[in-house]
Amino acid sequence: PRGFELNETPDDYLLFLGTIGPQKGVDLAIEVARATKKRLLIAGDRRPEFEEFIKTKVEPQVDGVQIQLLGEVGFAQKVKLFRNAEALLFPTRWNEAFGMTVPEAMLCGTPVIGSGNGALPELIEVGVTGFISKQNSADELASFVPRAKTLNRAAIRARALERFSAERMAKDYVKVYEQLVGARTDLNIIS
Repeated sequence: PRGFELNETPDDYLLFLGTIGPQKGVDLAIEVARATKKRLLIAGDRRPEFEEFIKTKVEPQVDGVQIQLLGEVGFAQKVKLFRNAEALLFPTRWNEAFGMTVPEAMLCGTPVIGSGNGALPELIEVGVTGFISKQNSADELASFVPRAKTLNRAAIRARALERFSAERMAKDYVKVYEQLVGARTDLNIIS
């Protein structure tokens, strides 16, 4: 995966990258940063339907030092943020189908601390690529921050390459198609 490169010596900050809204749990990420006394960089898009939430729950917490609101970032800055983060916080409140930021962070060797919602338990290997909060509480999420720092960032990247590379996913799609075609005995397929 081009651009997503390993960094084994991250900076001392946590990252939230995603839509800045209540479903993605940015307010929980802020609570985690406060509880752990870590810097939090918040990057992502602002949607009109979440402006009230941002103005009342996010912006009052932004001090420009510990909690920084970056807004939308381009690809190069996104990769730089992933590479240099101590961990990606992904405390989503909804059943996330497949959060692209999760494998992208892992490709940089960055561990992910996320909720147990949606596909996240399938994406994050507990104790290998990150940690899952079953309660999705700020306290439980915060308890994983010191542990995330102990994970092997090269191993995180290796697992991400094994599981999420384009080649791997293409092979898996071919297997599914072959199974579907093989299950249809009424098809007349020319080899």
